[in-house]
Amino acid sequence: MYANQFLKFVMRLMVVLLSMVVSGLSQYADAATESLNAGVGVNTQNESEIDEETRFGPVWSRGMVWYQVFPERFANGNPGNDPVQAQSTTVLWDQSFDEPTIAEIERGWMLSAGEPLRYGFDPGRAGGAIANVIFQRRYGGDLQGVLERLDELQELGVEGIYICPVFTSTSLHKYDAADHRHIDPTLGNPGKISTMGVVKASTVGDPSDESTWDWTDADVWFVETFISAVHERGMKIMLDGVWNHVGMDHWAFDDVREHGSASKYADWFEAEFDDYWGSGELIGWKSWGGNNGGLPVFRQTESGDLAPGPKAHMMAVTRRWMDPNGDGDPSDGIDGWRLDVANEVGRPFWEDWRREVKGLNPEALIVGEIWFDAREYFDGTAFDAQMNYPMAYPVADWLSIGHMKGDANSLVARLREVYTHDLETDLCQLNLMSSHDTERLASLMHNDHQRSFDNGSHPWRDSKTYDRDKASDDALVRALVAYMLMVANPGSSMIYNGDEFGMVGADDPDDRHPIKPGHFDRGGLDSRSRWFREEVRWIMELNRDPRFGELIRLGDAKWEASEDGAGVQVTRWIDDRALVVSIGPCGTQWGSRGGGNVAGLISDVNHRFEQGSSCWSVGLGLIEWPE
Repeated sequence: MYANQFLKFVMRLMVVLLSMVVSGLSQYADAATESLNAGVGVNTQNESEIDEETRFGPVWSRGMVWYQVFPERFANGNPGNDPVQAQSTTVLWDQSFDEPTIAEIERGWMLSAGEPLRYGFDPGRAGGAIANVIFQRRYGGDLQGVLERLDELQELGVEGIYICPVFTSTSLHKYDAADHRHIDPTLGNPGKISTMGVVKASTVGDPSDESTWDWTDADVWFVETFISAVHERGMKIMLDGVWNHVGMDHWAFDDVREHGSASKYADWFEAEFDDYWGSGELIGWKSWGGNNGGLPVFRQTESGDLAPGPKAHMMAVTRRWMDPNGDGDPSDGIDGWRLDVANEVGRPFWEDWRREVKGLNPEALIVGEIWFDAREYFDGTAFDAQMNYPMAYPVADWLSIGHMKGDANSLVARLREVYTHDLETDLCQLNLMSSHDTERLASLMHNDHQRSFDNGSHPWRDSKTYDRDKASDDALVRALVAYMLMVANPGSSMIYNGDEFGMVGADDPDDRHPIKPGHFDRGGLDSRSRWFREEVRWIMELNRDPRFGELIRLGDAKWEASEDGAGVQVTRWIDDRALVVSIGPCGTQWGSRGGGNVAGLISDVNHRFEQGSSCWSVGLGLIEWPE
């Protein structure tokens, strides 16, 4: 689809430019600009139409601490809602991750026999038998488990919960929604369930009118119990919105599969139907990552807007979870959205969707999952911030995997390039070092051979060069340094669930091990993991320190390398006050500044991350600004 859009864009541009040459009329300059905008999805909204009050992300989100939850593997708070479905096998929470059960192997064979393209079973696959069944395994994690751990997360310094998709789906990750209108019963049902089923469109009303939709037990519990519990603690909640694609079981796509071109949802998808024989049967569709795959994508117009049907539906879904009772008061709804594969949906949709979101709640946060610099989306018409992978790249290179490892001068140069947006935008950026899409932080630091971020870390394909089973003392120390730098930089900070314990894991699916219950009450932690968790807590609480908190949350920033090029110094300032954060290996030569020798020092903190023979120091000092 995108290749076709690009070709159309080039053709339009050539026609317009030729017309300019022939006629010499200046009016075609405007036409060329308009053609460019339509072709690549550049913002065409008049700048005077941008609401200055909501141009930037909410102040509450600046410099805060987020915690990402992957619900199925976080904690099982209600065994009664564990999945009972043909597509998966539920195992005990302490089942070895790498050992398949007999039941899993049998189910894998049966699924493969019934739908070989969807459920392939290859005994010779890299990784062995577990690789054939791991994606159909369920441990039974749910939102009741998250609710039970909210106080412990708050004690860790967490101020907001970002939850991976929670809407109805049979998969473990739920990025393939069957119905965005409902919370998956295996995640939110507060009672006992014995059968699973996909909710059909005919039972839930008008897809574009949320007032006609039913409320399931899981929906009601999520709004009245879970969201309320989060808000009662003064915390925020951000959901994962996947508006680009759905699952094979999605009610609209299911209708298309059943009725073909006669389906009233046929124009919702990039689909092909049998016209040759006149049956109208569905014979092909565009999916995320290819054709005829398990993630059918919604159709987009030439300008990049979602087709009218899915667009109206996504707007209604947004209203449902932001203002559940529809009374105009968003306090009973969620506080923000993280948007999956956000750059794959065109700007016209995001402009209208942002207006919908900010109209419902001007204080809502919008974060796009974009792995490159998303500055073109930060003009007040799309996103408030992005998952700040561009920050993770230089930090990972400096501490572990890059050719510039240990070179703070290179780190400083690259960080200066990362934080070049409006300050209000940079303060909302979602800084992170790991997520459900990457290897875990401790493993990133441990496997410090030269490679690029999110590469060379597959648990099976890269098994000859990647150690997925442990993290050295030095790796854990450097992981803490990464967290410290993440907090020192402008923006909020995100912990991926389990990383606060120093859990190890390669890329998906290895980064999705269930978290051992004893980790949360610390009774099941060894001394090293307990030490690591306490150091993470110390770091994450700095933004609430009465001496430093305001500067960490709201201050502007600059970066300098130490005199010997081994450490980095981040200065955050507001007006005439500044905080200098010095981070480097113990023994770093700071010169005239840093490490407790800060000129004009008012108060300071000196701290060490030390384990085994590895030692890094952190200095925090307040100074008068400008010097």
